[in-house]
Amino acid sequence: MNDDPLFDELSTEETKPRRGMQFNKSISGVSSQDAKKAAGKDGGKYRTHGRDEQWTFRLPEGTRAEIVEWANDLNLKQVDLKKWIVERGLQALRDGERPEMEIVEVVRIKL
Repeated sequence: MNDDPLFDELSTEETKPRRGMQFNKSISGVSSQDAKKAAGKDGGKYRTHGRDEQWTFRLPEGTRAEIVEWANDLNLKQVDLKKWIVERGLQALRDGERPEMEIVEVVRIKL
């Protein structure tokens, strides 16, 4: 027991949620299925707002800065502009356009 009058016994380490522990208290008016959907707990897929998948990928240097600049100029959120760019690229593929890429064969040798 702590002699400090401001010490809160409920804030001891054993009552604090630890990383990886699940929060088991229910929220009134929210079903467990809705909570799982909103939290992205659907078979390991990461989701935002229960709808969009989150992907991480690398872009050429300077591309991020250009996206930020365009988003600011168009008064859009960066995430909305990124979604639009991806959708526009997919539509181009559906329309028959193909990216111009140079295929380079790489051979690994043992040293």
